[in-house]
Amino acid sequence: MSLEQNVIDALEPMQSDLTEFELTNVETSSRKPAPVSLSLFLNDLKNGVTPKLSPAVKKSAGDKPARVKIDIKSDIPITQQMEFFPLHANFQRVSANALSRSSLFTINARPAKDQPREVISKRTQIFSLKGCSIYFSGELLDQYDLDVFMAIILCYGDKYKYNETIRTTPLQLLKHAGWNSSKKDYVRLMETLNRMVEANIEVEYVRTEYLRDANGKKLALDPIEHKVKVKGHLISTYKLSEIGERGNGHKKELELKIDEEIIKLFKPGTYSSLNWDKHLDLSQMAKFLNHFYATHTKPFPYGVEIFMKLTGSRSKSTSSFKQALNKALQELVDAQILKFYNIINNQVHVIKV
Repeated sequence: MSLEQNVIDALEPMQSDLTEFELTNVETSSRKPAPVSLSLFLNDLKNGVTPKLSPAVKKSAGDKPARVKIDIKSDIPITQQMEFFPLHANFQRVSANALSRSSLFTINARPAKDQPREVISKRTQIFSLKGCSIYFSGELLDQYDLDVFMAIILCYGDKYKYNETIRTTPLQLLKHAGWNSSKKDYVRLMETLNRMVEANIEVEYVRTEYLRDANGKKLALDPIEHKVKVKGHLISTYKLSEIGERGNGHKKELELKIDEEIIKLFKPGTYSSLNWDKHLDLSQMAKFLNHFYATHTKPFPYGVEIFMKLTGSRSKSTSSFKQALNKALQELVDAQILKFYNIINNQVHVIKV
């Protein structure tokens, strides 16, 4: 029996009496044990998120609530040891909160419809909400590129680990992205993959982990902060091959690999899921808003100008953008994603369904 299973067997019976215990992690600068939710810790262990544990598992007795101390001999936090992207059903898609709260996937990648996409040749900081810094260079990305990226994550499923190369077909990827299977869409897909291979992104933010009891209630303790740094590409490589002879089982196969750095953006609590059936037919502006509000449990008001920057809008005035924003918000109401919205004094108020 593994040490991790021994720990589970030792701690599980204590859940009714024990709401928290102490972890010592060499990553914490204070070197002081941090109280951690027992239920969340056990859940991590059961899901294969296993730290390197020391053999010592100590329970104190007496009048005070029982406490357990476990030493983690690893400089990687528990929630950073993941092997798979988040599992989700075919009717769902997942995206990273840090990216959904930035202008990485814009609504206007082209200056005009008949013009090529804008290219940022030098490392440039793009707009994102406070607390997160994102730098980008490459051909601008849009919401349709994000649809493809989410489709690739769906292809990983529980079959491929995050650091493995997946095998799929262009037809399957087009289907998952909600595109048609025409020659035009096939060319468009290849262009999207090229953009994601060539794009350089850097993301840096502090992930706050709140400590909770066995019932999920936040403890009156200082949260743990983890610095997250990602540097690389969305896709590290892809290869298109032709299998079989034409007219006799011939098909095209795609080998794809998401950059290994990206997994850092999909830790528990750092990504959101959305209903793909509702998302599919939305406009680019509404798609962006759907991603954005998916990162909020109870959204608070944001200014119209904030959304103007986040979406990468090319509107010449706030008033013209506001009209487009109203229309996109109404799309979310019609799709039963939002229950209500109102713009008061250029502040956007929404209530989710």
